Amino acid sequence: MTFKKPRYIKSKNDISLGNIPEILSEKIDYPVFCFRHLHSDCGIEQCLRADNSFVKQFLKKIDLISKLSWYDIQFSDRRGHGTEKIPRSAIRKSVPSSITADVKDFLSFYFNGDRGRIIGYRNQFLFHIVFIDTDLEVYNH
Repeated sequence: MTFKKPRYIKSKNDISLGNIPEILSEKIDYPVFCFRHLHSDCGIEQCLRADNSFVKQFLKKIDLISKLSWYDIQFSDRRGHGTEKIPRSAIRKSVPSSITADVKDFLSFYFNGDRGRIIGYRNQFLFHIVFIDTDLEVYNH
């Protein structure tokens, strides 16, 4: 038995896969979080082992940041809602091999006061979380 592939008719409002990032990046001005490249030694499990307050504060920070625009984040204080720029060379943990060499700098968000960091990199509107640093060991502070 064979099946016919359904015919796809494009409309003028159709969005093809090729231009989704361009269209989205024009309309999305807030961070969207990606956990795909999360380091195995600095992830959710380590956050859970550290203290239950870390998980709660981590989620609160993600929720808060997701409601801000990248513009607001860029001009906020690093200890508030802003970021701190960390050169790749300052990272003391191994950077996952899935992160290419063109990523020269990482961004760090403070959470749980000064006790935790969310470290990753920005690609247009996406923020790829690479490290959840509960021991302040990923880079020199």
